[in-house]
Amino acid sequence: MPHSEVKNSSNLSDVVGKLDKCFGINYALEGDRVGLQIGQGEWSVRKIMTTMEITASVIKEAIQNDIDLLVVFHPLIYTPLKSVTDNNLIDSFVLELIKNQIGVYVVHTALDTHPNGNNQYLGEQLGLSKISFLDDSPSFIGVAGDIVRDLSSDQKRGMGIIGMYNGSYAKLLEDLSSCLGSVPRYSDYELDKVIKKIAIVCGSGLSLAGIAAAQGADAFITADVSYHQYRAFGQMVVIDPGHWEMEQWSGEIMNKLIRIFFSSSDLVIFNSSVRTNFAKQYIHSIKKS
Repeated sequence: MPHSEVKNSSNLSDVVGKLDKCFGINYALEGDRVGLQIGQGEWSVRKIMTTMEITASVIKEAIQNDIDLLVVFHPLIYTPLKSVTDNNLIDSFVLELIKNQIGVYVVHTALDTHPNGNNQYLGEQLGLSKISFLDDSPSFIGVAGDIVRDLSSDQKRGMGIIGMYNGSYAKLLEDLSSCLGSVPRYSDYELDKVIKKIAIVCGSGLSLAGIAAAQGADAFITADVSYHQYRAFGQMVVIDPGHWEMEQWSGEIMNKLIRIFFSSSDLVIFNSSVRTNFAKQYIHSIKKS
C-alpha cells in the first residue's frame, strides 16, 4: 500500500511542525543543516524511526519496517548537492530514500543545546553534580537558517555542560572507557591528578575549550582533537573518547523526546537497531616474549 494511502497517518508538514517544537529546532547553531532535508509536505507519516545517522544499513532497516520518516542526529546533506546520481554515496542515499518515499528530518545541534541532550546524558553517566551549561550566551546559541528564535521560551538552552566530579585523572579515564566502550586519547599528565570540575562538549567542541578553562575545569572532554591541542590548555587536561562514542545515544534520546511529545498521537516510533559507527579502532594485542 502506498504511503499516501496508509490509514491513521499524519501529514508530513504537520509532523515536521511538531518536531520543530519538540526539539526546539530554532535553538540549533547558526548555519546548521537542521529540519526537513527530504520529503514533501503532503506525504503521509505513520511510522518514525530515530537514528544517529543514515547509512545503507539504516535505509535497509527503514524500508523493511515501512518507515515513513527518519529523524536523525547528523545531517545527511552537509553541503549543496551538485548532482543526484547513484555514483556518489550521499546521492545514492537521497535517491533511495525518495524512491521509497522516506522523509529525513535532522536535529543535530538542536539536541546538543537541549537540556536533556547528549551532553547532559554523558554528564549524568559520569556522575557529575551541579551540572550547568558551559556556554548559554545568546551569541553562541544562534538562529538556524531563517528560523526566528522564540526569546519568550522559558526552556534554558546552552552548548556543552560543566559539573563537579570526585576522583583522579586515572579514575575519570576508566569511567569514560567503561561508559562509552571506547579507548580515549588524553593529555599526558600525572594520572593521580585530582579532577574536581569537568566540562563536556559531545562531538567536535574544542572551540569551547577556552571557556572551559576560564571556568576552572580540570578536564575537558570532547572529540576530534588534534595532536598539539592536547597540551594547549595548561593545567586543564583534554580527553577525546571518540566522536561517535560521545553521541551514540542520540537515537535513543530523540526517540524518548518524540514519544513524550507525541504521546497522544497514533504514530508508531522506533529506534534503529543499527550500530552506525563508520570510524573503527583497531586494537592489536602485542604478545610479550
